[in-house]
Amino acid sequence: MATERRRQLWTLAALTLTALAAGSSRTGGARPTLSVVRRADAPARFRAVQSSNAARGGAPAAAAPAATGARLLWADKLSRANDGKVFQFEQISAQLVAGQRLGLVGPNGCGKSTLLRVLAGVERADAGAVETSRGARILYVEQEPPLRGSTIREAVYCGIEPDTTSAADTALRAAYAYHVAALRAEADSAAFEAAAAAAADCWDDDARARAICEVLGLSGIMDKDVAVCSGGERKRAGLAAALARQPDALLLDEPTNHLDGRAVEWLADLLTTAASNREAPAVLCVSHDRFFLERVCSSGLLELDRGALHTYDWRSSYETYLALKDERLSAERGVAERARTVLRREREWMAKQPRARQAKSVARQGRYFELEAAAAAGGPAAGAQLGGLRGMTRLGSKVLELRAATLAPPGDAAAPDRAPPPLVKDFTFELAPRSRWGVVGPNGVGKTSLLRAIAGELALQAGERIVGPTVSFGYYDQRGLDGVADTSAAAAAAAAAAAGEGASVVASSVSTLSGSATDPLAMRVLAFVTRCVDDARGVRGALASAGGGDAPSPFDAAGGSAGGDGTGGGGGAEAAARRLLNLLAFPQDKWGALVGRLSGGERRRLQLLAVLARAPNVLILDEPTNDLDLPTIGALEQFLHESFGGVLLCVSHDRAFVERTCTDGVLAFMGDGRVVPMEGGYSAYLDALKEAEGAARREAEADRRAKADAAAAAVASAAIADRPTAKAVKLSFKESREWETIEADVNALRAELAAAERAFAKACAGTDGTDHVLVAELSAQVDALLSRVEAKEERWLELMERVQSVPA
Repeated sequence: MATERRRQLWTLAALTLTALAAGSSRTGGARPTLSVVRRADAPARFRAVQSSNAARGGAPAAAAPAATGARLLWADKLSRANDGKVFQFEQISAQLVAGQRLGLVGPNGCGKSTLLRVLAGVERADAGAVETSRGARILYVEQEPPLRGSTIREAVYCGIEPDTTSAADTALRAAYAYHVAALRAEADSAAFEAAAAAAADCWDDDARARAICEVLGLSGIMDKDVAVCSGGERKRAGLAAALARQPDALLLDEPTNHLDGRAVEWLADLLTTAASNREAPAVLCVSHDRFFLERVCSSGLLELDRGALHTYDWRSSYETYLALKDERLSAERGVAERARTVLRREREWMAKQPRARQAKSVARQGRYFELEAAAAAGGPAAGAQLGGLRGMTRLGSKVLELRAATLAPPGDAAAPDRAPPPLVKDFTFELAPRSRWGVVGPNGVGKTSLLRAIAGELALQAGERIVGPTVSFGYYDQRGLDGVADTSAAAAAAAAAAAGEGASVVASSVSTLSGSATDPLAMRVLAFVTRCVDDARGVRGALASAGGGDAPSPFDAAGGSAGGDGTGGGGGAEAAARRLLNLLAFPQDKWGALVGRLSGGERRRLQLLAVLARAPNVLILDEPTNDLDLPTIGALEQFLHESFGGVLLCVSHDRAFVERTCTDGVLAFMGDGRVVPMEGGYSAYLDALKEAEGAARREAEADRRAKADAAAAAVASAAIADRPTAKAVKLSFKESREWETIEADVNALRAELAAAERAFAKACAGTDGTDHVLVAELSAQVDALLSRVEAKEERWLELMERVQSVPA
């Protein structure tokens, strides 16, 4: 019966696989989840260049691990200017070789993502060429990858355009077809052989994909409709689809966004550890996460700065990178200063030359213009100086206290008996003045919900929230300017009622964009910041009226004199907005741009400015480092250390940021609604998590072994007790030979099973971090061996009964 059932499932798998192939051919114009750098996906400008590879050797070779040091991808003299004047990059060349792992950094808006898209063939450069090695499998994961497929499962298994040269791609599609067959549970057994051939050797790839989805927090939503997926879910599904295929190289744009700290560690391990059958992939990665960059990008760091690409042998040390960058900028400033000195003399010469003689000095005139360019290239503009934001509303001795707080996720009001378990249960905690706490835990456990409850945006299901009378919240929403909804008066009133009468002003100060129906993305940069200034002044006045004392203005403190914008120290909202933009080192040529046309990092900087403009004394930051460049993150850290004297509560996957700013410890989500304060910081949380996971795995493995042993004993007893007495039949010659060796065969299989179980237990209890992919592979191996042992023992019992039934 079991065999027939498997045949039926394989049949439906074959039919589904055929339907998928037909659907793929019909929707060939659809955009893939991830861009594969090859001729079929490349725009016309690159198609000719990459076709030259095939022209030299005919059809593309089968994808295989490239030899160490072999070039996989190279670019020659690429240039790109969005407006035709200011280059994002100009005449740059680079290459990616097998086994190489490079980081790519640079200021927000400098063109890092554009460069990755050009290298991936998604966009075109204005000049230059990109080539790839024949047979190399190179995948690109965008910041916000579009998903191909109706569900998360289909996006992971079939989300990349089919590649017949990729064994992993073929296997994953076959595994997906099998899963669909299992879910539908109907088939025509006539196509069994075709399905079995299509799905050959797919189980290792399937186990790897399932393990990756488990770590990335997707296993519980595999059948979720992609149309309603959040940005984080889409990003993790795109990563899973790429990682499951074990490509030769990965182009990753902010891969750690939307990952929790443990997943970031796992991803770093995966990218730096060779699999059992191939080398670790080459990586070119845009990231702001210093921990991730130091762990992964050991081959070097590339910096895109003012159109040029600089390479640093940084030895996986961020401090070394900063020192090397300072040396480079110092040398550039020296060259520019010498050029300016010579330029002054050349200007005098140019002014003295008669018009008729200028034609005789063409070479010298050319050198003059070269000097002008060199003098202008004297280093980048000054970075953000958030230390100038010194204003902070006075904070009393009472900040905030939670007593036996319970926080539930949204449930079905029509079915209260099916309400999900609470995100936070019986949590008691008090924030002291000047305390700094991080909030850590896996994705989806309720970290953001806890922040919103503390800020008064979500009501507690049970317990008390007590807020001090002088508290002024500054809430940085991880959704950014794109997703922040205006807070209605009714919602603010409800939050104030839930928090108590003393928090009425506090509740109204949470949303930095409330009070206006204007879409911030449709506003000009200067107008947006001016509106933030007006909103902030209204909040500070309300707080002062409520007894919060004088509320200093951060922009009044920062701008008593003329700024770089040429304005004086006037008190108008627009003048204050200009001073704030200068403090943030926001390029003046973008002050008139639409907010929606800025890069993701530039919009994040404006959002941060809008929060700090309120001079809050309690900062609640939800993933503040997402999309910010490293200089701005450094400026924010410096501001929190040296200028901000209030309370900080921060959710971040950026381990380095949490370690440097959350000096009191972390509030760790440990499962089942438990939130545990840990004074040891992020490292203490990771140690506790590893210990808890190791104990859970050991308990689960012991339970699995006990059940397997009991099931095996029951099967053996039932086989002997229930088998009808058979007519005595002598063994055939072939069966006699089998009987002679079957006991040794069983013992050999048992020994192999024991070795596999030991390897599995060792992988689960690894002290240096668990390799989840290896655990999944070993688990599948143990299950297969267990099935073989059971089958061989069953055959042994059958032969034994026949031998014993024959008279001597």
